[in-house]
This record gives sequence, C-alpha cells and structure tokens, in this order.
Amino acid sequence: MCTRFLPALVGGLALLGGLLAPPVARGQAALTRLEYFYDVDPGYGLGTTVTFPTAQAAQTLTFTASMAGLSGGFHTLYTRVQDANCRWSIAQVRPVFVGAANGTGGFDNLTRLEYYFDTDPGYGQGRSVTLPTAAPSVTHTYLADLSGLTPGFHTMYTRVRNAAGAWSIANVRPIFVGPTSGNGAPAPNLTYAEYYIDTDPGYGQATRVNFPAPGAGVAHTFVAGLSAVSNGFHTLFVRIRNAAGGWSLTQVRPFLRTGSTATQPAPNLTRAEYYIDTDPGYGLGTPIPVTPGTSIVQSHIVDLSAVSNDFHNLFVRVQDASKAWSLTSIRPFVRQGVSGGASRPPIVALRYQIFPASSNVPSGPAQTYVLPAPQRGPGIDLSFTPELCLTAAGSYVIRVAAVDSTGTPSLTFRHPFTITTPTLFQPNLPAVARGCAGQAITLTSASAGVGGARTCGARAPRRKASA
Repeated sequence: MCTRFLPALVGGLALLGGLLAPPVARGQAALTRLEYFYDVDPGYGLGTTVTFPTAQAAQTLTFTASMAGLSGGFHTLYTRVQDANCRWSIAQVRPVFVGAANGTGGFDNLTRLEYYFDTDPGYGQGRSVTLPTAAPSVTHTYLADLSGLTPGFHTMYTRVRNAAGAWSIANVRPIFVGPTSGNGAPAPNLTYAEYYIDTDPGYGQATRVNFPAPGAGVAHTFVAGLSAVSNGFHTLFVRIRNAAGGWSLTQVRPFLRTGSTATQPAPNLTRAEYYIDTDPGYGLGTPIPVTPGTSIVQSHIVDLSAVSNDFHNLFVRVQDASKAWSLTSIRPFVRQGVSGGASRPPIVALRYQIFPASSNVPSGPAQTYVLPAPQRGPGIDLSFTPELCLTAAGSYVIRVAAVDSTGTPSLTFRHPFTITTPTLFQPNLPAVARGCAGQAITLTSASAGVGGARTCGARAPRRKASA
C-alpha cells in the first residue's frame, strides 16, 4: 500500500489511445491505480479513482468518466496512473465539451447528422445522414460520399442536431482522396500490398502481402510475421500500390509483441472468451471452447439473444498456459432481427448473385434458392449448389444473403472463387433445358422426332407433330 504521494515521473509511462506503458531498460512496476479530475488538480491520490482489472506494467483500459456536477461548456479532463512503487505518471490532458441539459435533468434526443467538406454550407445544408434511432447518444457508422472532391487532401466536418434544434460543435477529420486514372475514369485496380515493422526499407522493398484478386477496393486479412520481432512495443506499417504504380498513404498501427521469440517457444493458448460492449473482467467473459495450441483458428457462434438491435462491439481475448492474457480484439457489428427472447421467423430462402472479383457490375441477375420445408428454421446450417452461368474463366465473388419468411434479408456474405474454364451448371432445370442466356439449344419431339431450336429466355416456337 502506498503511504505517500510523490509527484515524480514514472519512467516511460504514457497514455496513448488507452493506458499503455512503453518498455524501458529497467523492469517496471505494475500499474495499480488510475485517477482523473476536471479543470483543477485536487492533489495526487485525490482524483476520481478507476480500478485496473489486473496489476500489470502495461495496461489497456477503457472507462466512462463521470461528468456529474460539470456545468455546460468546455472543460479539461486530466488522467494519470500510479505504479506499485507509488510513482505517478505525467497527467494526460484532453479537452471535453459538456452539452446543456434540457431543463428536466436529461438531454434531448439527437435527430439529425450532417457532414460537409472544406467549406461550411450552413447549418442544415450539409449532406444529411439518417440516424438509426433518436437518442441522447448515438453511435453510427456510415459511408461519406466523396463524389465531386478533387484528388488530394481535404477536411471532413461532422455535426449533429438535437430535438430542440441545437447543433453540436463540428467534429473535424482530415482525409485524402486518391486520384482516378484520368478523364473521370475509375481508379486503377489495387495490385500490390506490403508491410514493414518499425523501419521503412523503401517502396517495394517491404514484406509482400498476397491479394486474393486485384480490385478497385480490396478487403483482405493477413498474418504479419513476428518471428524476428522482439517482445515489446512496435509499429506496423501497411501500404498498397495500384496498377498505375501509385502508392497509397501508409497505414500505421502500434502493437505489443509478447510470447515466444526465436529462442523461446510460446506457451499453448488454453482459453478464450468474448463479451459485448462492456468488459465484465478478465476470466468473466463468455467462454469459447478451444483446442489448446500455440495458434488457434476456429469459428464460433456468438449468442445475441439478449443483445438489442443496434450497433455493438464484440471483444475477444485468449489466455495461454502461463495465465497471461492477450490484447483484446475488437469487431464492431450491427444486430438486426428479433431480440429479447422472441421467436424469430424461419429462414426460407437464400438470395445470391455473382460478380467479377474486380467489378461491382454483376455477371447476371440475382438468383434465389428456396429451402426445402424440412430445412427451414430461425437458424440454418446447410450446403447448396448455386446456379452458375459464366462464359469466361477468371476470379469471381458470390454474394449471399438469407431471407426469412417476412422477406427480410440478412447482411450479405461474400465468398471469392475462381474458375479456369467457362461453366454451365443449372441443376434445377431438366438436363435438356440447361443453357446460358443467348445459347441455342435443341428440343426434340419424342413422338415424331421433329426438332426445334430456341434461345434461353425466349419463347419457343409452336410446332405441330404428327404420329
């Protein structure tokens, strides 16, 4: 227990996006206490205390700071930590703005969101975004329309309005718009990606990341090699190059390397757990059954029965045989459908469509696979054979959504695949009637052997046959 408070610097302690203690040459004591205060320092140890989940030298912690008693307007939030040797960090400073209450002790619902670029068009004249719900606090993800912006750097402003007509301060974010291929044509495909850790070896000289297929937009997950990286804090840099040879801005992600090194094998991962939105504490999340190993790759169905329809965050972490926990992985998601224990309508069909991997123009119309009655239910696990009619070899993506009995579709699942030769596969038609649009097939009369040619999608000519 600390019996005195020293305004001494804790070597290397810092607050960066959370509460992280970067490595120093000597051993660091565990962080044991966090406190915060507004505007005026009450003295070391006299701020509002936040409890760490564990005593470790490096901590990542998210907490909600109470604003009770603060008047409306601008204030300054100070946060600092203390270690087991009673040493305090430098206080981290963040300005905050407290909105005024509506006279009943609460806050008015937010009802409108708008954004604009570079120049303010006036309140209510920005590009409007529909909020999913009207509430005093709303978390919402949306795609900003960049049409009309010239290539280069711009500034994006976002603000919200409440039911009383009051606007928030505009949130400001710099953005970069990449060039098109010229004359308004679409940007060239992304063809190459690379990453490096800590030190830039030069463009094209870093570790290559293999794309599944080139495209104007690529979403790809890869595993960065850390075998030669020492334990401690590092920075991962990722950049991409398009078919015209232009490089993107470099994306930066700090990370902490722990576990095995080239001379010390990592202990097995023995435990996994998840939670949604609020951390119940280490070891208190919902357990995920795992097979112990130094690396685990598996799928797990998360129980959303008690989760409301809205935007949420899924948190997942693992523990190894030495009882050390990993950093927590975060994945935002949106919950749709029936909640609160009510019965869900059965899934009755799968809607799918085929697209070239490098284009958003479909290769054909959307198709529907109707589930046989015995296979229908609120949750399904089945395999089906899609009808493919592709006249060119290459890389494609199938987009599939489940449709329930009310006609409501699920989020769309994307799966890439490649064919080496043109394919004709339509299992739901008689063998004699299978064909692609525009392809002629011949139907033969069984009674008299009279033939007639037709094209898929056109009406067959009437033929009279005599015995």
